[in-house]
Amino acid sequence: MKYYSTRNETLTFTFEDSILKGYAPDGGLLLPVLFPQVAKNTLSSWRGYSYLDVVFELTKLYIDETEIPHLKLRELLEKAFESFPSETVRIVNVGDGTMKVAELFHGPTMAFKDLSVACLAQFMQFFLKKQNKRAIVTVATSGDTGGSVVQGFKGSENIDVIVMYPKGRCNEIQQLHMTTASESNIHCFEVEGTSDDEDLVMAAVHADKMFVERHNLTVANSINWGRMLIQVANFFYVYLNSSVPIGNKALVIVPTGGAGNATSGCIAYQMGLPINLVLATNSNDCLHQFLQHGEMTHSDKSAQKTLASAMDIQVPYNLERLLVIFAKDIISKTEIGRASCRERV
Repeated sequence: MKYYSTRNETLTFTFEDSILKGYAPDGGLLLPVLFPQVAKNTLSSWRGYSYLDVVFELTKLYIDETEIPHLKLRELLEKAFESFPSETVRIVNVGDGTMKVAELFHGPTMAFKDLSVACLAQFMQFFLKKQNKRAIVTVATSGDTGGSVVQGFKGSENIDVIVMYPKGRCNEIQQLHMTTASESNIHCFEVEGTSDDEDLVMAAVHADKMFVERHNLTVANSINWGRMLIQVANFFYVYLNSSVPIGNKALVIVPTGGAGNATSGCIAYQMGLPINLVLATNSNDCLHQFLQHGEMTHSDKSAQKTLASAMDIQVPYNLERLLVIFAKDIISKTEIGRASCRERV
């Protein structure tokens, strides 16, 4: 499987590149050149699989064996989840059981990002050891990503982590997950402003190609495809453990901030998973405004502080991926429609 930049389809990369680069060299985000289709009979065969099994089957579709052999991939995933409870993701019935809640918070920091960060850490260490290199992982967080990355990467032999978190905008537990790590490879910095301000700094740093090359910089936000891939698997696992018969549509409600989880759900849909998504935001609702009205506007210049700090984002960077995914989908359907018209003529 190859990956391309959202800003230039001719720039293609390997899975290893997608993990170690984060951003494409042109500043774009990486997407796979195609979305493998998961047929109904395959979905049926996956029902009853553990969370680890589903993640393994899903990731195999996107990672060539020449990059990570399947046996090694399974080993890396097992190591990623070894500190999680045996029931890594719990599906809880609500009311009569027709509605279910996916508990994705059973990781070390009780954030759903613990799942994808744990896998990303293993992927990165695997490729860096193969290259005999060291990397610097940069993270701009509104609260929960920073803690997940610190806990997932602390003690890594060949990775240093630099985290920026916004002063006065993280809750106490989130901040402690970052600032109490004593491992020598963890470096956390409190900064003025919002997570959107941090993202601007991060994007500017990664736009300096020479600086990135010299220090071997990468990212651990959902800008990194490795994070997105595991989150796609989450949607498959949730669907397989729903009360919906295989092949029928399920409605999935997704809280969203930077639109990473929302984009992962859309990718699952593109792969043939029969779901409809409802995106939920807090008062930082620029994504809602964009989807409803086609405009990126908000009432205040900075993100508003809420109880859900992970969603306190006014510039959802994964919107770039969403736009490319659906633009290509529209073009593809238009071309199919034109071909059908030509055949009828």
